[in-house]
Parts: sequence; C-alpha cells; structure tokens
Amino acid sequence: MFKAMALVLLLASLPRTMSAWGCDGHRSVAFVAWKLLAHNANARQHITDILAKLSTPRTGCKQLDDVPAIVNASTWADAVRSDTTAPWHFIDVPIASDVAPDAESHFCSKGCVTQKIRTFRDQLAASPDDVSPKQANALAFLIHFAGDIHQPLHTETNNDRGGNCVPVVFRDKEPHEQISHKNGGTTHTGKYTPELHGVWDTDLVQEAMSEHTLNQFAVDLAKLARQHQAEWNTTDPIGWAAEAHRLARETGYGKLAFQPQPGTPSLIDLMHNPSEPEACVAVDEKEAFIAETLQVTINDDYADDAVDVITPQLAKAGLRLARMLATIWPTQH
Repeated sequence: MFKAMALVLLLASLPRTMSAWGCDGHRSVAFVAWKLLAHNANARQHITDILAKLSTPRTGCKQLDDVPAIVNASTWADAVRSDTTAPWHFIDVPIASDVAPDAESHFCSKGCVTQKIRTFRDQLAASPDDVSPKQANALAFLIHFAGDIHQPLHTETNNDRGGNCVPVVFRDKEPHEQISHKNGGTTHTGKYTPELHGVWDTDLVQEAMSEHTLNQFAVDLAKLARQHQAEWNTTDPIGWAAEAHRLARETGYGKLAFQPQPGTPSLIDLMHNPSEPEACVAVDEKEAFIAETLQVTINDDYADDAVDVITPQLAKAGLRLARMLATIWPTQH
C-alpha cells in the first residue's frame, strides 16, 4: 500500500472542496469588523450601500436575519466559487518552507489570497463612492479573503490540498469514505470524512464558540482584538500569511497524534515532496493509507491547542479587515 501510495501522484489542480472557517467563522470575522467600525459611520454607510448591490447566491450559507449586511456577505465568495476564483482563497506554500516576501512569484500563478486582498482593496480605494455591482463583488471578496488568509490551513500545502486529504478521528468519529449514489449506481469517491481541513473550518470553530451566539462570540472577539490592537494591527497580507503558515506547521500538523507503524515517517515527512511542491498523492491511495493505517486523531489536547489558535486568528482577521475598510472609508469629522 505504501509503495503504491508513493508512486501515484495527482497534480494539485484539483480544487479545494472546503471553505476556510465555514459559515460561522466567516460571519464572526465580518461581525467583529463591523463592531470595530462602530464609531465610523462613513465606513458603515458605504459598506451597507455597496453590499445592497450584491447578488444573493442560491447556494451556500443560509442568509441570516437581523444582522448587518457585511455578515451575510462574508460567505458570498464561497457560494460563487468557480474554477477561476478557487485559487484566490489560499496560497499553497509547502509546509516545510517559510512564507518568503517573494512567495507570490512562486505560488501565485493563478492568483492567490494575498494578491487578491490587495487587488480588491485597491479597487475599492480607487473609487470609494462607486456603488455598483462590480464594487459589491470586490467588497464581498475582500471581506471573505480577510478571513481565509487567517485560517492556517489556507496558507500551506503538505501535498494534501491544505489538509483536505487527511482523514482524522474526531470526537471518536472514525473517518469513512464518502460514497456517491447517482443514476442508480454506487461510486467510491476516495474522499473521507471527517478530514483535517473540515475540522478546522467548522468543528473547531464551533468548539471555540461554545454556547455563545454569533453576536456574543463576535463581542468577545472584538474585545480581544482591541486588547491586542497595537500588536496585531499590521497591513501586509504576506506577513499575515507567514504568521498563519507558522501556526499550521506548529499546531495544525505539528501537534497531530497518530499511531505510527514501524518505519513510517512523520505525517509531514510522509506527505512532503519537495521536488513536486504542487503534487498530491492520488486521493484513493493516500487517504486510504492514512485512514486505515495512521489513525490521525484529533484528541482533547489537540482540540484545545487548535481552539487557542483559532480564537485569536478570527479576532485578528476582524481587526485587520476593519482597518482596511476604515482606510478606504475614513471617519468623517
């Protein structure tokens, strides 16, 4: 099995299937930004007016009632994802490397999250009073990508599509292959659930929220952001990606618990292929090996450590988003 796994490679042009942070994570980031803009009526009014021109997606996260428009707009980019826009949600820097200042020249040929944050920020800043569908799309992308770049698994690849290809045991739930039942037939998809990326996107965010409502959670995150404003209030997307990448390596992968077999390398060594930084071992071979042999486990210690990463990352994302929006639409005296 291991030899077969090592021999078969699949180009990483396969689109990622999960959205960073899931619905609650992205909503939380946007809500934090909105709360931090409480004294900037100019920004709030422009955001509301522009997002009124945003189309309502037919799929994706449910639209919530009684929340600012920015909260519902935060998940729009996932609902309209296409082959063109999919690479914009992440930057795939190999896990064993660091995010260098010139990372975009190596890992951004089809566009990536750091590049698109600047693109849409600059587009909005160039025409701050333009209330049009084009600007609404730009604003919705910017809101969403501010969240994406702070999800550690959206800033790295371990030849596993940001953890999408790593089945895990989560809360005693064993990974199982997803079976497709279409046209009266049964198809083995080669995809497993739970998997690492999905657990970070959704399950661990829900654990961070605990019993809080979305609004209560955003209040707490905004308070945390204010406490660390001087430390976190940076403006460079490459720096944000480098920060998240380190967290992915140290916690996302570095603290995973699994049952190694004799001669089995660490999970990072197993997946890493420096000669093919954009390659991924074929899903059916690799995922089956990990699910059946390594038993990668999200235990209580790992979950606690991950929540300790996720909570400040969401607060940072909200703070930095608010700063970008306030720069585009400054307070008027």
